[in-house]
Amino acid sequence: MLADLIDAVAAWSRGCGRPELMLEVVVGNDRAYRAYQRLGFVDTGVRVPHPKIPAMSELQMRRPA
Repeated sequence: MLADLIDAVAAWSRGCGRPELMLEVVVGNDRAYRAYQRLGFVDTGVRVPHPKIPAMSELQMRRPA
């Protein structure tokens, strides 16, 4: 089901001329991290502060659309 959603978003993204998908996952949310890895997302190494909880950070993941 998540794979179908990601595929639909990827198709929409390509249709808009955007060849890549990007998302952020809270550092330590290993279940989400592994799920996105299975869907082709790769950790970019970029870490950013969580937008609302300063004590947390997020990691950036990307994959081709």
